[in-house]
Amino acid sequence: MIGRASILTYGCQMNEADSSDIGLALREAGYGLTSAWEQADLVVLNTCAIREKAEDRIKGTLGQLRAVRAKRPWLVVGVMGCMAAQSSEYLEREADFVIPPLAAGKLPEVLAGLPPPPGVGEEAGDLPPLQMEQETEFKRYLPIIRGCDYRCTFCVVPNTRGPEMNEPAEPLLAAVDRMSGAGVLEITLLGQTVNAYRHGEWDFARLLETMARRHPHVSFRFLTSHPRDFTDRVIEAMASNANVMPYLHLPLQSGSDKILRRMKRLYSVSEYLAVIERARAAIPTLAVSTDIICGFPGETEEDFELTLEAVRRLRYDSAFMFYYSERPGTPAVKLGDKIPVQVRKERLARLIEVQKAIQHEVNQRDVASEQRCLVERVSRRDPEVMLARTPGNKSLLVRAPRSTIGSYQRVRIERADSFTLYGEISFQPISAP
Repeated sequence: MIGRASILTYGCQMNEADSSDIGLALREAGYGLTSAWEQADLVVLNTCAIREKAEDRIKGTLGQLRAVRAKRPWLVVGVMGCMAAQSSEYLEREADFVIPPLAAGKLPEVLAGLPPPPGVGEEAGDLPPLQMEQETEFKRYLPIIRGCDYRCTFCVVPNTRGPEMNEPAEPLLAAVDRMSGAGVLEITLLGQTVNAYRHGEWDFARLLETMARRHPHVSFRFLTSHPRDFTDRVIEAMASNANVMPYLHLPLQSGSDKILRRMKRLYSVSEYLAVIERARAAIPTLAVSTDIICGFPGETEEDFELTLEAVRRLRYDSAFMFYYSERPGTPAVKLGDKIPVQVRKERLARLIEVQKAIQHEVNQRDVASEQRCLVERVSRRDPEVMLARTPGNKSLLVRAPRSTIGSYQRVRIERADSFTLYGEISFQPISAP
């Protein structure tokens, strides 16, 4: 071991998957991985640039690392991920190396050129190991498509991750074979627009169906879908394979057709509604989540009311809600009719209030049901309570021994609030999905 390295991951599941690749490169270079980044010799920040808040958090961490360097002057700091694709004088000043997503393959070369830190191994036995979500024995991410060919006017992904690149089907199938053989219980297929996948004669529906039928004891999920690419064949693949989890994340972004056009989302509200209606008709237990932006340039009060109306009609199981923040280099920066930040925040607060009430009502439907849930980890508040995940991707707290982590348990849902289900293990035989 030539030193201790730590990886700090920000942003989406794609970044989580990328951090697994970063971790592999660090190990192959001879580093041990630790979660104690304040005591590491090398810290890699895998960054997100989707929203201003994420960038602010990353800048705050870089400031903390500046203070750490006063005590550990040999500390090496690297910045990767989407923020690295928008390299600035600030990043060049704060980091020893900056590698954007499209150049991630250069990391081993960069690591090979770093000087070894002094005092190697002196603290190694005292530092907690780093365990990323991607590296659990039972739950994995699998990127199948990288980059994006859509040009949503608010999004930096085409600039930071480049055009859409689809992985060949056979290596993907082989990767699932290896994961299944290693005992992985759940695999999430990833892409900025995962259901746009196409490589040769393979499209997303065929890939999902093949994986599900080849590995009936593995649960499959996928993120994130684009409404325009969500076909009836994908719905059929979900409905006909019990091990494809009944969960769909489908961003709406706005309930106003006018704003969707300004966002360049390429679908109408009615087309979006039709997709959800078909999916729910085929999969009665389907849970649906979404993304919504408040205060996009040109959004009037009437436009926002249309968003609230759509949310009330669609009754999402959960939603990721944000007020619009300008991202440098995106077309939306040049749009007129900017909405005052205070108005954006006020609309977001109203939207959250509406969605929170809906979630509370929707979650009551799960009460008294028994569901096959994957126990993932110890809860943060009580070491005797485990956090599990329902088929519909809802957080579930259950009192259970730690030995249940990494296993499916049949759980009876006893109660629910707006964000969490609470249950008890039902000691009955449990079958595969």
